[in-house]
Amino acid sequence: MYGFMYQYKVLSKNTLISWFDTTTQKISKLSTRSTPGKLLSAATINQRINILKSYSRFCVEFDYLSANPAIVLKNLKPQPNPYMPLDNAQIDKVLSADADPLHFIKYVRFMLLTGVRLHEAAQVHEFAYDKETSVLEVIGKGEKVRKLKLGERSRELFSKISSNPAKSQTVLKRGIDSTLCKVGLFGVSSHCLRATFASRLYEKGIRIEQIQRLLGHSSIDTTRGYIKALRDSEPESIPEEAFLD
Repeated sequence: MYGFMYQYKVLSKNTLISWFDTTTQKISKLSTRSTPGKLLSAATINQRINILKSYSRFCVEFDYLSANPAIVLKNLKPQPNPYMPLDNAQIDKVLSADADPLHFIKYVRFMLLTGVRLHEAAQVHEFAYDKETSVLEVIGKGEKVRKLKLGERSRELFSKISSNPAKSQTVLKRGIDSTLCKVGLFGVSSHCLRATFASRLYEKGIRIEQIQRLLGHSSIDTTRGYIKALRDSEPESIPEEAFLD
């Protein structure tokens, strides 16, 4: 059952106990918060926890340990649907956070207010922008161009991004993941910002075809996926009037 684990039988009991103490503490921290710049998925953390639990059971079974030190570790719940939009409290955390110590908060807010994709945000400073009309030409998937008219807050954020852009998409992703954690949004991906943009427009009565164009979706079914996530998160009202005379 344990296979390769037999190669570790040469370790002393004290070494194992010391190793478990250190390792369980590290994984416990991963279970409660994400490491800045190294956001791990729930599936990855659960996989590591399960490996540690299995090895600790092996050590107990073969009398290397008297008790299972990994029994205190709990598996994480799966991360939310990537289409799931932020709620009002989460949006407030993004918009009210102190920007000075958070270098990438400008990107988080820009993506929230414009709905651009991560790879689009990474190169947004290179896109054509007309200052007179405030129109930004976003180059999306398949080199398709869509025009976004920026509002006042979006223009300010665009200016800040253009003056000091991220070095690469990888750097930007890590920075955004870290920033989201720092403002208290754990398990939230950058794609949730795009979903929030779509859901807010839908709530304001914007037609789904217009939302599709703003997001740059080739298929309207993709846009419906965002709207479905919003609908699924809302409680259903009981039509009591159907039972009244």
